[in-house]
Amino acid sequence: DISNAGSTGNTIAGNYIGTNVDGTADLGNTGSGIFLHDSASQNTIGGTSDGLRNVVSGNDGGGILLTDSSTNTISGNYVGTSASGLADLGNTFDGIKLSDGSASNTIGGTTDGARNVISGNSNSGVSTDGGGTPAGSNNVIQGNYLGLGSDGVTDVGNDQNGIGLYDADDTIVGGTSAGARNVISGNTSNGINISDAYADLGGINKIQGNYVGVAADGLTAMP
Repeated sequence: DISNAGSTGNTIAGNYIGTNVDGTADLGNTGSGIFLHDSASQNTIGGTSDGLRNVVSGNDGGGILLTDSSTNTISGNYVGTSASGLADLGNTFDGIKLSDGSASNTIGGTTDGARNVISGNSNSGVSTDGGGTPAGSNNVIQGNYLGLGSDGVTDVGNDQNGIGLYDADDTIVGGTSAGARNVISGNTSNGINISDAYADLGGINKIQGNYVGVAADGLTAMP
């Protein structure tokens, strides 16, 4: 739990949150695994090397929840899987959720090390939700596996959407380079679902360059 405007520059890295010490069994917390709220900013969850990876799985709330928190980076984590990234240890709600004005956050990145594996969760892999007001603008979701294992081919689908953008404003999902591509496959509901987007406020959500419904090779069907 990291909260309030003074909570900046913190790093959460290399932890098993909600699993046993081997990362193979569910010992989940009753709430979210990681919770940033009330203007927590410029914090880093994970990193781009294996040793910085958090395994955030098996929790009775969501995996990682940001509420009214901006300019944070979430990269290189396994959210909803075992430590191998291949078995389902899903969180009960969303893998990662941005809500209530959480803006300019980055989920993933354009290098292999920055990739989050966000799979096996009982709700969506990633969601935004503002409760009828903008959830937050200028968030970037790039380079992740959503519904796949860490090998890019094992089906570890989320039980709802791969990505659910509700009340989203000016969100970028993917990008124009290969490294920015999300692979969003194997999920029980939609690959990407957009509802109540705030384009009328001037923000334009962009879905670019992703693979949806196939494995990371772009050839193997994983609907």
